[in-house]
Amino acid sequence: MTIKTEYRDQFQSREAAASYDAQYAQGGYAGLLDQVEKEILRERIVTIRRTHPGIDMLDFACGTGRITAFLEALVDRSVGLDISPSMLERARMNTARTEFVCGDLTTDPALCPGPFDLIVTFRFVTNAGPQLREAALLRLRDRFRGKDSRLIFNVHRSIHSYLVLHWVMQKLKRTAPDHDWHYMSIPEAHRLARRCGFEIESLTGFGFLSSHIAGRLPSQLALKIERLMSRIPGFNWFGSEFIAVCRPV
Repeated sequence: MTIKTEYRDQFQSREAAASYDAQYAQGGYAGLLDQVEKEILRERIVTIRRTHPGIDMLDFACGTGRITAFLEALVDRSVGLDISPSMLERARMNTARTEFVCGDLTTDPALCPGPFDLIVTFRFVTNAGPQLREAALLRLRDRFRGKDSRLIFNVHRSIHSYLVLHWVMQKLKRTAPDHDWHYMSIPEAHRLARRCGFEIESLTGFGFLSSHIAGRLPSQLALKIERLMSRIPGFNWFGSEFIAVCRPV
């Protein structure tokens, strides 16, 4: 099964990998959202711990290890898988005890056979094209230890948010070619999960303010607002990002 997509080659160079890391190191709104995202993840791991005295985790499309580095201290075994040697080179520097594997799971089903109690994949589902994302999630479905295992993925360009304005401009061909982004809605995320053998059991939205509004507020106030809004029922629909926790069905 070979699926051609530009996303496979996007972060192969060392320069691209370094640029990816830099956007979070600079702080700003990306750094604020990174903090909120990790707080949500920590809460989800605490919930999973209630039924799993031990957690073997796979971080699929782990990139430079941003999420891996945070989660490896919260699980018992951590494995990171990515197609880019350059990204994994940085991931090894960013982590302490994660085992990393380089390869393409959609073309080599022998990679990282598991089983795993937790599989996470961040900034992959939105960026990858429809064929690639489904092929990957179907492979991941086969690597769960059991029905109590969980998949956590994020969507970082939700069409229900203020980003709908960019989506409209993109459809009208008013954006630069390098801003030809993929978007996803919450119903689309549910349909994707079902097609790949999962059911979304919880969904948390965040990223409500936008960098323009957050940049005009004191950083701690912006952080408090994001935290508060992420906990209000129904506000999931208005965040530019959301985290989905899925169970196998």
